[in-house]
Amino acid sequence: MTKRLSAANWMLCCAVLVGLVMAVNAASLARGSGGHMSVESAASKAHQSLDGCSSGTGKALYDCVARVLLQFCSDVSRDDVPQIDTTLKTAAAGLRAAINKVQALSAISLAQAAIAGALRQVRTVVASTAPTAGWGAGGGLSAVASVLAHAAKLIQAKG
Repeated sequence: MTKRLSAANWMLCCAVLVGLVMAVNAASLARGSGGHMSVESAASKAHQSLDGCSSGTGKALYDCVARVLLQFCSDVSRDDVPQIDTTLKTAAAGLRAAINKVQALSAISLAQAAIAGALRQVRTVVASTAPTAGWGAGGGLSAVASVLAHAAKLIQAKG
């Protein structure tokens, strides 16, 4: 009887422990991994912020786009996509240093090239939803590419 009771208690403890772990994981996912959002959600926010940059020209425009890219980094910054973070921060630094349209577009073009290379790498994987080390999944990379294209179009038109 004692053996059965202790085995039942052990099973109950295991069930409670598994339930706690599941609850903690669910809460973490609901917060978005430390308060960060998915790359796709952050890209949507970045598109809206880039629309707000359209009233500026020249250096003011480059600085506004740089702020948007840095906010994008902040919104998605996670350990599983450090290459996206580095790429966007480098583009933002290039934009802040830019003194003309050519330099600003060059900063965006370098970031676009890095993202395009990562997208090619993702497409060689059997399932495009599979994450690529440092870059994440194809959907997130496509979202980053669309933000960079929006930024380039804005700089081309207003820069």
